[in-house]
Amino acid sequence: MEFEKLVLRPGYEEIAAIGQEWQRVASRQKGKENKVPLPNYYLIADDGFDFEELFEAMAGYLEAQELMAFESETRVYSFFLKYSSPNEPNFTSFQMLYDAVEHELNRFSHPYDGILVVDITEWVEKPGAVSEKKFIDFLSYMDTIDDRTMAIFLDRSGNDEPSRKAFDSLDLAMRIQLLHMSYKDVDAGLKELEDNLAFYGFSLEEGFRKKMRETVEMVLHTPGSEGIESIRQLALDMGYCALKAEKEVGLVLNEENSASFLPGGEWTRIFQNKKKTRRLGLVGEED
Repeated sequence: MEFEKLVLRPGYEEIAAIGQEWQRVASRQKGKENKVPLPNYYLIADDGFDFEELFEAMAGYLEAQELMAFESETRVYSFFLKYSSPNEPNFTSFQMLYDAVEHELNRFSHPYDGILVVDITEWVEKPGAVSEKKFIDFLSYMDTIDDRTMAIFLDRSGNDEPSRKAFDSLDLAMRIQLLHMSYKDVDAGLKELEDNLAFYGFSLEEGFRKKMRETVEMVLHTPGSEGIESIRQLALDMGYCALKAEKEVGLVLNEENSASFLPGGEWTRIFQNKKKTRRLGLVGEED
């Protein structure tokens, strides 16, 4: 999806603002031989966003704006940096990242010049981990490639204070800008539900709509929720249940024909009890 369309989605507001910054920088540096490099980014985000789609869209936009050349074969490389305790002799995860950046991603011996996404969530979640020697060594290496890559440090911990400490550590080591992505806006979630239902011809009765707002809030705040994607699944389940009912339901959903989706209903109980896992597919992440 094109970057300009993607950032119109709920939760992408700060990413959209960054895109406008990039556009201004590009226009004011056009034709100049020496251009000011872009900063790196520390992205605090809820689980549930399509990060792969986002980062590829960012790469396409940066290339179109002539802010990054992407001479390496891979424009975006995403990596999950596993926590390694001080007692472990080797920092295997970092070695994998180093080998990829310094050897695998090079093209004709050209240094990697793409977007390097490193998920540091495990390090943020471990108290004091971002002050440990292994993490500091990792940051020292990232500083050495700062002039040729854009680093995006992804933090999905959901913990404000540890995230601030982690950001402060990175802010000392390199030029870095803080970003947030959150889909927990209930009004936006309810609109997403209604828009998806409307696509298939359904609508919500007004009284039922007010109660579904509570269901939407539950979906967005349940640990492991996939945010807007889970809201879309809710809409599909509501539509299908209406269509499969033995008794004709019609296109207006209400408490009588869609009780399963009310707070405390069967669908909401099942959703809350499902074991949800983070599905990112990042290199280095455990299956």
